Amino acid sequence: MAVQIDIRQSILRRTIPLEVAVFGEPAPGYRVISVTISPPTLSVRGDIGTLQQFDAIVLPGVDITGARENVLRDVTPALPAGTTTAGVRLVRVIVSIAAVDGSARISVAPQALGLPDGWTARFNVVAVEVSLQGPQPLLNALLADDVRVTIDVSSLSIGTHEVELSVELPDGLTATSVQPAPVSVTLTIS
Repeated sequence: MAVQIDIRQSILRRTIPLEVAVFGEPAPGYRVISVTISPPTLSVRGDIGTLQQFDAIVLPGVDITGARENVLRDVTPALPAGTTTAGVRLVRVIVSIAAVDGSARISVAPQALGLPDGWTARFNVVAVEVSLQGPQPLLNALLADDVRVTIDVSSLSIGTHEVELSVELPDGLTATSVQPAPVSVTLTIS
């Protein structure tokens, strides 16, 4: 006598990727550089018919409107009806935000440092053009007094000299060029 037994697996386990929608715009001068989901997948249990109905679990959206730094959210995954997961209650979503790099040009009058008493310094230009590069928010907040173009004349003698200028900038910014360079400075006794 032969006995036949049908065995069917009623509950299956499937690893499903997680997805998240990011909406809104970061603050002006900032951008999204990455979105990280941890864990990136969930092990979900359910019957085969239910598990075959979806390819990903979509997490609640993350609003980044006006963000100037990373946005961190712990969200609860909404599992499809008829499924369960063991262990994972919260999923961490990190939206990495960074400042956009930009460039700007600014006109700055050169200044003579170390000028002896009774001496006068005259430059052959009224101003020089300084090209700057750095995070756009820093460039947007830049004031004219934040950039200094100088030359130390303390070791120079009376007369006209071709000199290279020194540029002082706020932290985070870089001078990519100074035009014209070099400049002439004429030192006289007043």
